[in-house]
Amino acid sequence: MQKETLQLPVKQFHRLYDLLGDLLDHETETNDFNMENSDIELMEDIRHELFNQIPEEETFTEYAVVTNSPHRDIISKKLYKVCPSNVNSADDSYGFNITAENGEDLFCLRNGCAFLNGSDWSFITIKD
Repeated sequence: MQKETLQLPVKQFHRLYDLLGDLLDHETETNDFNMENSDIELMEDIRHELFNQIPEEETFTEYAVVTNSPHRDIISKKLYKVCPSNVNSADDSYGFNITAENGEDLFCLRNGCAFLNGSDWSFITIKD
């Protein structure tokens, strides 16, 4: 028997797996689709194979760093976790939040940040 490996983004694997489960549950509860046993078995087999192929989702964390900080509560060469901002949540490429050394949440611009006297942040992405 010839087999093929399905390649999808991880989130789509999960969505397809859940959709097949929902369809099977609905058919079991209501019999709306009038599916034959062979069709149900096929869907269960596909769902089982999907489960076996779902890769673990890799997660990444982005950090901001500056080499020479003029701000007393931002330490040079320290990695600050980048948090999405509430200011412009539709486009996080504009700015982000960090937690400064005094515990205050600061809204920083990626380029031309006022806390860095107009300098730019550098970014590092680390796999979790």
